[in-house]
Amino acid sequence: MALRRCAAMLLPLAMAGQVDPRFAQTLTVYHVHAANVSAIPTDMDTGDAPGDLFFLLDEYLLPLQCADPDYYYDKFECQNPEHRSKGLVATELQLEVDSRFTNYSGCNYCTGTDPFTRKPCTPGTYVCDCMNFLNPKGCDHRFVGMETVEKEFVHDVTEECKDKLEEVCGHVRYSKWCSICLAFNKRALANSTCSADANTYCPGFGFPLCTSDSKNFDCWHMNLGRKTKGVWYSTFREGSCHEQKEGPCSWKVLSSRTIQEDCVKTRLTDVVEAESPGCFEKCGTRNHSSPCWVDCFFTTVLGPESHNSTNVTGMPLEKLTGAWSKSFQVCPEVTSEETTFVV
Repeated sequence: MALRRCAAMLLPLAMAGQVDPRFAQTLTVYHVHAANVSAIPTDMDTGDAPGDLFFLLDEYLLPLQCADPDYYYDKFECQNPEHRSKGLVATELQLEVDSRFTNYSGCNYCTGTDPFTRKPCTPGTYVCDCMNFLNPKGCDHRFVGMETVEKEFVHDVTEECKDKLEEVCGHVRYSKWCSICLAFNKRALANSTCSADANTYCPGFGFPLCTSDSKNFDCWHMNLGRKTKGVWYSTFREGSCHEQKEGPCSWKVLSSRTIQEDCVKTRLTDVVEAESPGCFEKCGTRNHSSPCWVDCFFTTVLGPESHNSTNVTGMPLEKLTGAWSKSFQVCPEVTSEETTFVV
């Protein structure tokens, strides 16, 4: 069945629940996913153009990040099927949503274990974890979750907080026990107004710091958030107008278009290489796994100081988001039969 949602499929939605017109808002969002997964993003995360661009650009880090033996935090992104699998597609969606947003959740494709809680989950489904760690009940699944990439991934530790973190967990900072130490000392850190910075402290914990002695990929990861400043959304089953026959709901798909993710990446890569041809020529043939090529890519996108400081320059964001958005106009639309998803 084609992933494109045609009129025949949308017809039953006229009888489904409706978004409260007083709070209705139309969004254009994007999602990278398996070709055999529905284009309706039930229990999935999406982003606006800069937000999902952040997700795609982050893929270019993985050859360095995943090859580093010190990147120990379960290598989640190195195993994430929506980052590392063959046959991925990208979908552009027009959504109608209720603008009374709730907290954002990390919704991930399950391969047997929830990547956050480590609890078993049903393979092939999506599992959502509230990203408000201090109050997991703060995610009301009747509404759409929302978070900015900058708030989620860009963190700078104050000197006062850095001293407290060193005092409490400095002895295990560069070990797998770092995040556990933070969890056990949450109250002490909260009393020092340091809890918001704690997630940035453990290297590889998902929210790495960028300092003069950081790994290149840690700085680039955080600086991508500074560059894109996009928005992410969570659309839960409990709020889906497609799941409800009557009554209020918080989101529904108005239209969608699906293309090969490889087509988006090729167009984006072409635009970046054209911005700094001299640098890439020194690296030889295009090779996304080459440290030379990856360094040229992020130096071009984020600027020459972005590997060890928070000084972000590089390409205009409009060129990057333009390459992303236009892909959905020029890349061929695909159907589920044309791709094979391999975990």
